[in-house]
Amino acid sequence: MFKWMARWFISRFESRYRYDASYLREVLEQGGIRLLVPSQQIARAGSLQREAPVELFHAARLAAAMHGGCGPCLQLCAQFAEEAGMDLDQIRAVLRADVASMSGQSRRGCEFARLVLAEQQVGELRAELERQFGAAAVIEMAYAVATADFYPKFKRALGHAAACFPVRVGNGTVDPRPLPA
Repeated sequence: MFKWMARWFISRFESRYRYDASYLREVLEQGGIRLLVPSQQIARAGSLQREAPVELFHAARLAAAMHGGCGPCLQLCAQFAEEAGMDLDQIRAVLRADVASMSGQSRRGCEFARLVLAEQQVGELRAELERQFGAAAVIEMAYAVATADFYPKFKRALGHAAACFPVRVGNGTVDPRPLPA
């Protein structure tokens, strides 16, 4: 019964986001619910955004997804940002790595993700973000970065990763570019 319900949820997710979740179907069929549940818990952790401002949180998440190099994962993160109300011009600026067009929050979100993913110290920026938005906001961003980078690696390990391609934002598309080092 649980497998049937899980298949139904996966199908709904695929329809809603026009996303190929065949890797989740493979996990379910090969490993059962016990191996699917951790993936769902990771997804929930990555969407815990309440204290962090929308642009800060989603810019970090988008930057992490770009780092992962999986086009469908990046498209999904762009859709999540759009659903959350992130300004479309800011989503486009992050995807184009157009730092000059980014708001302060988008720039800092990208910088946070860049430092974390490059395994560099984030102490000064983390302290600044904590002072301005609180420790919970930084924890939310840490989850966003870690989980957005998780899925491309997970899918690649299962043979399901796909190269980056133009990302739909609003009524147009954006060719993603890597953030400057």
